[in-house]
Amino acid sequence: MKEIRVCLLLTATIKPNTTDCGIFNVEERKKHYIDSLNWYLANTPYKIVFCENSGTDLSELFTLNGGGERIEFLTYKSKPVFPDRSKGYKEMEIIEYAVRNSKFLPQAEIIVKCTGRLVLLNINKIVHYLQRRNKKHFISSWMSYSALISDSRFFFCSLDFLWHFVKYKESIDNHHIFEMNLAWAIRDKDRHTSFIYPNDNPHVHGIGSIGTVYDKQYETTFKSRLVLLMKRFLFCLGYFPHTEAKVAC
Repeated sequence: MKEIRVCLLLTATIKPNTTDCGIFNVEERKKHYIDSLNWYLANTPYKIVFCENSGTDLSELFTLNGGGERIEFLTYKSKPVFPDRSKGYKEMEIIEYAVRNSKFLPQAEIIVKCTGRLVLLNINKIVHYLQRRNKKHFISSWMSYSALISDSRFFFCSLDFLWHFVKYKESIDNHHIFEMNLAWAIRDKDRHTSFIYPNDNPHVHGIGSIGTVYDKQYETTFKSRLVLLMKRFLFCLGYFPHTEAKVAC
């Protein structure tokens, strides 16, 4: 089987430009992003797009220390939005900027959207599973079966889904959050786009946007594995997401 090109899209804001961030210390945030980039460089073979929206460029750090050829740095300064429409809106802006300006993303067959300060420890396991599926048009995410909402820290998709997703940017505000927006986009996806539930639970390390600490010790209990199997089975049968679009078993 031919190699399927994989690219990580890390979204980043080093200098906070919304009021709903959990950590405002610039140096602390910068360290988190640098640690995350170094982890992905050391533990994955994939290309990386690091897209940052506060005008802070980290490219020199990685050009000097190696890894620069694998990382495409995109940085711009996001304009203030009044009233503040939340960090979710700003992240949608980042994704839109990346798909419009990246040279790496158009070459990718699998794109992994990553919250830039977090590390997905089992990223290779999930990517290898998606490579075996070999879908040209797809979205893979951890979705709720009780509400129209999707985990937005990490999701996996083809480029055409990202173009579809950014059309929902203006729906976001402090009440309609990013996770709901992603679920809406999945619900309304094109019938040729497959939904694939990931083959493992997310094993996350780092500090989230509202200060949530994710530990390296992840849940591997029988109950957690059983719930994952049940979700995959129900999504495969087409019970979720609430859409007539194609679901890939």
